[in-house]
Amino acid sequence: MNSLNPRKLFVNLVFLALICEGAALPSRMVDAADQDRLASDALKPGDVTDVCIEEVRVGWAGARKPGFWIPVWITLSGGSTGGSGELFLSAPDSEGVVCTYPLDRVAVASNEKRIVESLIRLGRAGSAVTVEWRLEGGRILRRTAGSGRPIIGAAEVGPSPEQPVVLQIGPEPLSENRQGGVAGDIYWVTVTDPQSLPRRSEAYQMVSAVILTTGTDPEFRRRLASCGEAWQALREWVASGGRLVLSVDESAADLFIPEGPLAWAVPGGLAGSVQLRKTAALETYAESPRPLVVRRGEGLLKAAQTPGFQGVVSAKEGNIPLVLRRQYGFGTVVLCTFDLSHRAIREWSQKDRLLDRLLDREDMHAGRGAEQRTLMHHGFNDLSGQLHAALELFHGVTFVPFSTVAILLGVYFVLVGPLDYLLLGRYFPDRRWTWLTFPLILVIVCVSAWKLGEAWKGRGVLVNEVGLLDVDVEGGRVRGIAWANFFTSKAGLFDVTPNEESWNALGSRPASASVGWFASPGRGLGGMEGASLEFGEPLGNYTCRMAGPAARLEGLPVAAQATRAVSAVWEGSRERPYVETDLSDRQQLLNGTVANKFPFALDDAVMIYRGWVYFVGRLEPGASWRPRVGEDRRELRAWLNDRRVETVGEGVQQQARQVVAPYDRSSRDLWYILRMMLFYRAAGGDGYVRLWNSQFAYLDATDWLENGRAILLARADMDSPIGAVAIRPRGAGESESPRRESLAYVRAVLPVRGAEIASGTSGVESGASTVDQAPERSGR
Repeated sequence: MNSLNPRKLFVNLVFLALICEGAALPSRMVDAADQDRLASDALKPGDVTDVCIEEVRVGWAGARKPGFWIPVWITLSGGSTGGSGELFLSAPDSEGVVCTYPLDRVAVASNEKRIVESLIRLGRAGSAVTVEWRLEGGRILRRTAGSGRPIIGAAEVGPSPEQPVVLQIGPEPLSENRQGGVAGDIYWVTVTDPQSLPRRSEAYQMVSAVILTTGTDPEFRRRLASCGEAWQALREWVASGGRLVLSVDESAADLFIPEGPLAWAVPGGLAGSVQLRKTAALETYAESPRPLVVRRGEGLLKAAQTPGFQGVVSAKEGNIPLVLRRQYGFGTVVLCTFDLSHRAIREWSQKDRLLDRLLDREDMHAGRGAEQRTLMHHGFNDLSGQLHAALELFHGVTFVPFSTVAILLGVYFVLVGPLDYLLLGRYFPDRRWTWLTFPLILVIVCVSAWKLGEAWKGRGVLVNEVGLLDVDVEGGRVRGIAWANFFTSKAGLFDVTPNEESWNALGSRPASASVGWFASPGRGLGGMEGASLEFGEPLGNYTCRMAGPAARLEGLPVAAQATRAVSAVWEGSRERPYVETDLSDRQQLLNGTVANKFPFALDDAVMIYRGWVYFVGRLEPGASWRPRVGEDRRELRAWLNDRRVETVGEGVQQQARQVVAPYDRSSRDLWYILRMMLFYRAAGGDGYVRLWNSQFAYLDATDWLENGRAILLARADMDSPIGAVAIRPRGAGESESPRRESLAYVRAVLPVRGAEIASGTSGVESGASTVDQAPERSGR
């Protein structure tokens, strides 16, 4: 008998594992070289097979973040005969359940190539996106992009969850990603061909800011002027809360004329330029320790004149504005009157400081030390995760700790073991009666467990919801966003739609809407950045439709005694304002009136302006508020951080000191969490909160305050709260209406006369005070 060779055994086992892995390879791994696969019905001999899905591109230059809408471009080839059929996208959500996104019917003629643009949401890092083209006649073409199972320990390509993604549109890159995809904690995506930009505003959702440099290249400017549909999508994204940093050159004046594609960003257009012989103001603005050097022969920097730009001057050289900002809908336009692509700036060693200041980006190092500790203690590292955890607390559903379960198991073992043995020995002559007592104890325990489960976990469907209604009074724009977690006592399928009753109650109809699953980022259990470990077949799949007000989730599967989280966003416009205002700036104090035109009362209302909080109280429908002389007010940072003055010591040693309450990451108070999301940077960012705010950063209203706006914030006090998300069970549970608990808050951005100035040289000096009194910058 031959002795066992360990080395040979190891080699054989590895070889066998590779064979097994290779057998599963076609269904488990996909890459760019994947071939289109036909359905199980094989083609007959002579059928034409050159109709194909040539390419699938996902994300911005391959960069994508879980939880956000990201663009997808699908290249279809009609071959020699052409093809027509329905197109579908599919990807797993945060729970690993496959979500299908149906698109319109697509027809491609013979010898034609067509690019179809769409959107998709990924639930996990590295999730695969599958495209199906169901042709007439029953054939199905399928192609997959991305990797469905990331290798453990392998670095993900693209931005990390907390990294801000900045999209730069210009003839050449302003900054490049260093090794690992990080350049000063920013992930840069550069687009040199504007015609390749997406045509849907939701595609910009994962982008923190867009920097557009017009440059001096005439060919690039020609391409800029030829993609009006793309600029409309960018415009909608900015109005929905995005940030556009626009660098202009006088040679691109034709882009900003009233008929130009960017006239909305710079009202009044450009009117010549002024040479900058000094750059000290720019160096001060960038907080640079080194000067900006312009070489001889390069030409001086020039500052374009924008006389019609109404905004706040952030930096100026004498009477020449260099950096201006203005409110546009819920977003911000930051205008650089100089060319960021100028060689002197591109080669400046302090260029990153300048870009950071233009982007209002806070240092993201402060929260990193607490990230792993927070994740270990609370299971999340983002404010959206804390919001998700707060919505998991359902009235009538008791969290059962493991200690209680262990005690009940101990009682069960005592009943069927020692107690049964002692009782039979004392009262019965024969212990064979255990054949009767044991099943009796088992039945009693099972019934008791069932009743305890009903008492602890409840019955039916329970819904927790919190909503926010944003109102842009000046532009008449309205945006609603709602987060809802629901619990079901039995497994079933659910349809989720935006609730039309809430629209009717507000007297508004949305122009666009979207609904989808809601999950928090992070690498912990259930986090979207964790590795996707899939065992066996998925539990089921469902459909997500994005079609304006008809957006819906169809057939969302939920297990028994489990929860699911969903969210809905809708936007529209309203001619009659919800809030009537006549506010002005009187020596940096708020003056004027604000009237409530909502059909419900506004409770616990506050007015925020110039870093101060005015306490309004309750506003009944039709009631108004006017700040009085000596109005009680408090610093915004102190209000957010619960800063208070305490007296320590006694007698002559008595001292007063300020005490800042640390942010409570274990709190499940919805208003406490939502308030921090809405004023994240004003509160100190992750340096104070020790949590990221990457998932819903566009809701942060700190920019509005820096743009010279006032903000009215209040709770909507409705007699019968109407949720913004409708959740309907299918089948037998359809007749049972879910029990709902909902909160709604209102936030209105209000114009203030005198807070903005024209950017012409005559008004620059008066704008200096506006800049100096901007809210305190955290992390600086």
